[in-house]
Amino acid sequence: MNTAGLVTPRTGSTNITGLAFYYFPNGSNAFVTCAQCDNSKYFTNVGTEIFVKGIKFYYLIGRYLWMQGVKRDIIYDSDGSFSFYFNVVNRTQTTLTYAFNHITAANPFHCTQPTNASFWDTLTLCDNSVTIRRVMITNAIGSSYYYSFYYATMYVSAITDETVSASSLNSSSITSVDSYSNMLGFPAIDKPNSWSLPYVAGTKYLVWWSTSDDFSHISLTTTPLYQ
Repeated sequence: MNTAGLVTPRTGSTNITGLAFYYFPNGSNAFVTCAQCDNSKYFTNVGTEIFVKGIKFYYLIGRYLWMQGVKRDIIYDSDGSFSFYFNVVNRTQTTLTYAFNHITAANPFHCTQPTNASFWDTLTLCDNSVTIRRVMITNAIGSSYYYSFYYATMYVSAITDETVSASSLNSSSITSVDSYSNMLGFPAIDKPNSWSLPYVAGTKYLVWWSTSDDFSHISLTTTPLYQ
């Protein structure tokens, strides 16, 4: 990882208030999420929730923000600090996350892209009309005794047209809005054997796996922000 002004933890919640970044040169990063996640041995599928307020940037040539690893982090910007730097629009409250297609395709007018993508990783910024929460699917047990979901890929699509039945949807018909999450079997301290993604609350999703086998047991866990 290049020089960084601040690196957040790999998991849990972090509060950052009243922080200013000055004179970051080309090749550096002012704000980085997920400590050590540039090393595949420390990848985490849990991600971290970061609450920021009063963040300012001055004379940056390097990147404003960079997400490491599998990019499951969610940044809740309670006063819109990032908004003007992101795409020259002042907003009162925003949420930043990796620009997964199942988020951006379902909210094209409320989740926007940065003016200069190279400064902001591949991120999207959603306004205060969009509520984003992390959901994890885990403890999947195959319906056949010989089948395991270990390292299987889960695909997700937002159902934007509710007149279309879910049974008629397939991977070829919704490629333009697909997202995917690979099951991570490590590290054990971070909820192994699970798929985790941020989702937009109030949106219906179609979720399917990379094989035809179904599961006989599965669990859902959510962020503590769901109450």
